[in-house]
Amino acid sequence: MNMYRFSALVFQHCSKLASYTYTWQAHYDEWRKTKAETPTCGAALMNSDLDQVVLVKGFTPGWMFPRGKINDREAKAKFYPQAAAREVLEETGFDIGPILDPELYIERVALLSTRRANGFQIQTGNSKRIEAILWFRLSDLPTSRSDEDCARRIALKSKDFFLVIPFVSQLRRWAALVRQGGLSRVAALR
Repeated sequence: MNMYRFSALVFQHCSKLASYTYTWQAHYDEWRKTKAETPTCGAALMNSDLDQVVLVKGFTPGWMFPRGKINDREAKAKFYPQAAAREVLEETGFDIGPILDPELYIERVALLSTRRANGFQIQTGNSKRIEAILWFRLSDLPTSRSDEDCARRIALKSKDFFLVIPFVSQLRRWAALVRQGGLSRVAALR
């Protein structure tokens, strides 16, 4: 059952929503619009060798970086680093606040934390949104949905990484530049 059908049934069968039965579609459309427009923020947690990254899997399909919606207070104050730290803590139990560099980012809201993150105890924090958390080798992650070797490398299909794919190539290039020592971590992103 998709969300549209589920919403229709909730409005039909919940007595407190009965007065909205004829307008539920407008409420559903407004919710979808708000959901799509609310920015997300998170972090790519990488080990000190910059060759592994932590990904989380929610109860919906797909692996992603620990991330979530920016709340109203954070959005108004443009507290993106704090939002990233809050979401990572909620989803992994790891506090990146003290090591987060607000200058290390991709597309403003996918922030990177690359100081020694390996070795921390991965846990789901207080979040009931996370089904699994794993370290993945950056070289194993797909760079497109048509990457047929992904299943051979990590026993998962490339479509399972659709939320990560847009960032993988840039992360690989960045990690290679930093490992070579030619650029600072921030300069390597630009």
